Amino acid sequence: GRERDEALTQRLVAEYGKTVEGMRAVFKTGRSKDVEWRRQQLLGLRRAFHEMHEEIGAAVLADLGGDKMRALGDMGPVVGDAEHALKHLDAWTKPKTIPGTEGAAMNFGNTSVIRPTPKGIILIVAPWNFPLNMCFQPLVAALA
Repeated sequence: GRERDEALTQRLVAEYGKTVEGMRAVFKTGRSKDVEWRRQQLLGLRRAFHEMHEEIGAAVLADLGGDKMRALGDMGPVVGDAEHALKHLDAWTKPKTIPGTEGAAMNFGNTSVIRPTPKGIILIVAPWNFPLNMCFQPLVAALA
């Protein structure tokens, strides 16, 4: 009953806490700032969808019902987003000079630059009715 539910909740909170701390430790190493590392993560995600499309499709059909096109329709946008991110990753992560800052009196002799970098870890919460799109599309964006 209630005691069992509370014990389960406490166990899950403890497990999630360990997971979050592990993610923070990895982030602090600076690994995710490396564009090549991020590229490899996106390539791995794309490869997983290609290599495991039958298993993923079967899982979606078992959970949600429908036909094979439903499963393929759920996977397609994720793979497409990964392809798009891979194509644009270098441009998105390239430092951008802020126009007009070179000659500003308080910035004399310097140039202001925006360097897009990862800011931390994230939690993705996906609804049950679009599990692939709503989970993996934000993951692609976070990795990129």
